[in-house]
Amino acid sequence: MQKFLNSPLTRISIGLTMLTLSIVLIADLLGLVPNPKTSELEARKTIAETLAVQVSQNLSSEQLLKAQQLIRALVERNEAVLSAGVRKGKNGGLIAFGEHRDKWKLRVGDDSTAEQVRVPIFKDKKMWGSVEIVFDKLGAKKGMGGGLMLLLFYILITGFMAYRFFLKRALQELNPDAVIPERVSSALDTLAEGLLIIDENGMIVFSNKSFAEKTGLGTQNLMGKSSSDLEWTISSGVYSRVNLPWLSVLEGHSLPEDVQIKLTTAKQETLTFAINASPVMGSEDKVRGVLVTFDDISEMERKNAELERTNAKLKQREQEINRQNEELQFLATRDPLTNTLNRRSFFQGLDLLFADSKVMNRNICCIMVDIDHFKQVNDNYGHAVGDTVIKCLGKVLLENARANDLVGRYGGEEFCIILPGTELPKAAQIAERIRLQVAALAEFEPEDKLRITSSFGISDLSQKPKNPSELVDFADQGLYYAKENGRDQVAVSSCLESPRQDILHALSEPFAEDIETGGLEANDAPGQPKESKALSTNPPGSAETSGATPPPMSDSPEYGQSLLDSRALISDRIDQALKHGERQGTLVAVLAMNVGSLQKVNDTLGYRVGERFIEAVVHRLQKTLRTTDTVLRSNSKEEMLFSVARSGNDELVLVLTDLDSKSTISGILQRIQHIFTDPVEAGSMEFFLDLHLGISVSPDDGQSSSELLQNASSAMHKLIADEDHNYFKFFDQQVNEQLVKQMQLESELHRAIEREELAIYYQPKVNLKSGAITGFEALLRWHHPKLGTIMPDEFIPLAEQAGMIGAIGQWVLRNACLQTKCWHEMGYTGLSIAVNVSPVEFRDKQLASNTVNIIQSSGIAAELVELEITETAMIQDINVAKRIVEEMVAGGVIISLDDFGVGYSSLSYLQSFPLHRVKIDRSFIQNFLENSQDAEIVSAIVAMSHSLGLGIIAEGVETEEHLRFLQDLSCDQAQGYLISKPMPHDKVPEFLDGEAKIRHMVVDGRQDSNVLTLRQTNNMIGVLNDFSPAVGQ
Repeated sequence: MQKFLNSPLTRISIGLTMLTLSIVLIADLLGLVPNPKTSELEARKTIAETLAVQVSQNLSSEQLLKAQQLIRALVERNEAVLSAGVRKGKNGGLIAFGEHRDKWKLRVGDDSTAEQVRVPIFKDKKMWGSVEIVFDKLGAKKGMGGGLMLLLFYILITGFMAYRFFLKRALQELNPDAVIPERVSSALDTLAEGLLIIDENGMIVFSNKSFAEKTGLGTQNLMGKSSSDLEWTISSGVYSRVNLPWLSVLEGHSLPEDVQIKLTTAKQETLTFAINASPVMGSEDKVRGVLVTFDDISEMERKNAELERTNAKLKQREQEINRQNEELQFLATRDPLTNTLNRRSFFQGLDLLFADSKVMNRNICCIMVDIDHFKQVNDNYGHAVGDTVIKCLGKVLLENARANDLVGRYGGEEFCIILPGTELPKAAQIAERIRLQVAALAEFEPEDKLRITSSFGISDLSQKPKNPSELVDFADQGLYYAKENGRDQVAVSSCLESPRQDILHALSEPFAEDIETGGLEANDAPGQPKESKALSTNPPGSAETSGATPPPMSDSPEYGQSLLDSRALISDRIDQALKHGERQGTLVAVLAMNVGSLQKVNDTLGYRVGERFIEAVVHRLQKTLRTTDTVLRSNSKEEMLFSVARSGNDELVLVLTDLDSKSTISGILQRIQHIFTDPVEAGSMEFFLDLHLGISVSPDDGQSSSELLQNASSAMHKLIADEDHNYFKFFDQQVNEQLVKQMQLESELHRAIEREELAIYYQPKVNLKSGAITGFEALLRWHHPKLGTIMPDEFIPLAEQAGMIGAIGQWVLRNACLQTKCWHEMGYTGLSIAVNVSPVEFRDKQLASNTVNIIQSSGIAAELVELEITETAMIQDINVAKRIVEEMVAGGVIISLDDFGVGYSSLSYLQSFPLHRVKIDRSFIQNFLENSQDAEIVSAIVAMSHSLGLGIIAEGVETEEHLRFLQDLSCDQAQGYLISKPMPHDKVPEFLDGEAKIRHMVVDGRQDSNVLTLRQTNNMIGVLNDFSPAVGQ
């Protein structure tokens, strides 16, 4: 039944039948169809008049009996007549039949109705009486009232059957043999693929046998169906059952490749088809239909699903094997009691670092650690407590270790720490901090009387050890000296006879901020450091100075061999970096790098040269990564820690640790790409590197070494397989898209100045006492041709990472000064200009001289130029920053501290640096009405700055309440949208000409306004400062 109702023939037939019924009903409303009630009423009238004539004739012949018989016959033979009678005169005698007296209701003088009819009778031209007939209600006669409904029902049934019959005959006349020649139809039936020909209305006009058999529907059943009526399931998000793929072809669009569609057949099977559609063109190149082929890939899909399940099982087994391998590797490389490296693994890692130091000319420090009087611990408290002591010492050492440090148990209660890329003073700091932490241990309950101390010996490459073992021996000599001279101290083996001031200073500040470890903060130090032995005169054979760089040693192992040996340690190095990153809140990135040119080198020059080629690649990587921190890691003074290992014949693994964010990686990737634009020499030939990098980042892409390595390698191989134009691919697709966009934007930023896409907007500053415009702040905008206006907080970080911030900063300063000079020449004298300086620019030693030279060359007075610097620029290197600021001030430049209140807000900066003004951050101004604490902070900043003789500028002034509040606090200057939004240079003269409006709002408006008083701010501020604004007005 459902199939019959869903048939197109049935639907069309029902539609035509309903149309016919509608036509009949409309005709009835227009009066074109006779009304049965009207006809019945006319018939009653005729009956009454006829009866009156016959009765009149009978009366004239005095035949009353016939008249009575006539009335009786009328009542008995006509179902519609209930009663009848003849009345003489108005109230005279009556001949009646059918209980007429009871049924007659009309009175004398009443008009006839449809049920009761009175007809007068005349005799000799005088009214003799009347004929009275009582009829049943109109339409009450069976079969009369439903005439129209019967007609409609008849049309409904017969019309539907007739329409369906004729439509079916018409479709049979239009069979595919008439549309498609029989020989073509036969040829299409031989195809293994299913095939449909669909007309421009989406109706199926032909189906070959293959499609009909697959769907379980006969060819005749498919004919005339809409292609949308089949049970399709669309896998693509672009199409749906309403918008089938081939319908877009009918609209003139092309069908993309690899479009798949599912169909539920009449056998309730679900088949998957790969489809292809081609338009059928008619006259005037108009699309008249579409030919669709259906390639059944259901079996292939089932096999693929089975293969995916098998792969998933294999992957699960592989993960389990990796997990077991990690456990085995951990057991094989770790000391079971302390989780530090065992002696064999420790020396294996030390061999690698020792060889690496030869190539990169970097120092290595070795620290030997021993627990003082450990034998007495075992004798007095037992070996269980002794094991606890050793375990606690190992825990302290691991917590203080950096990602690339090696911590191993040397034997018994002795441990050894290797610090790559570390100089002696810093190693001494680390050792002293560990010593203090060990002395503060209290984890030996109930042995509350047990206190542990430790001794330390330190060595480094300045003592010219011939091999790693000799480096450890030198440290052991320092340890022996410490134990023989009182224990619980740090001794540097190269300085045992006379003290060195730099090391003594380092020992006095073991918790200094520049030590990047996972240990305690400075205020957690358990007491003052004990005096330690550190001597300044180097013994014979040592380096002349503490910072001496160790020379390369000819008897070190070949670097290529050490790189191969590092494969066993790379997983351990990653896991150590992950633990360190978890403590420090930093990220670890693993980069899988395909060295595609290696096979060419091996094939043409041999494997020995191939190894030298790999060595050259690694050396170039190391040299680049050593200097990455100077540009990319603005919040760190330490060099970025990294490792390079060989994972396969043509694959290298780079491990980057202590990353602040994922965006940092983009700059590193660009540096790696840049260094390999030049060829790599191998033998007598040069080879260009075909760079492919896959990247995984903790913790999102993995929380173990195996996951990060696997995901990085997977991303790299996918990059190669996809033949992507990019040279890198992140495992996380979202991160990949973000960083690709970021790097594209960075690339376009390089050409922004050349294309004149950068523009300076100017925001005015107003004196809050006089209402005068004192100057402008230069604000940079990037008018991107496609993305529109980009604000500086979006592209300035890119410029800082790419090393472009110096050039952009000089461009802004030069143009802002020249524009201000131009306004002076136009008559707007005395205007100052403020320019922001990036913290990254403070790494340029020539910043001060370049700044002063630009100002002097522009012709503007230096005291009219204000440079806004942030606290971040100061804390990177206070001494360097102070020197730069002092040089600028000596050149006459005004210095203001920007965004004060949101950073460290240290009073020492205000006292130590030659500042002129302090700029209050907008966040405090905008929230003071809702947050009384913000109001108190602003009040305190103003009071403190005035007490130090500093001017005050408030930014973010957007309402009159903000303005009055700052005036009540005696703030010097303000800027914000209430004064004006930033404007291009050509709008400034017009603004300056209307300065009177600003003056009126600031000065006159204050006298007329009671917008805000201190009593109305819910006690927002407790103290008003009454200091006279001596500067910054």
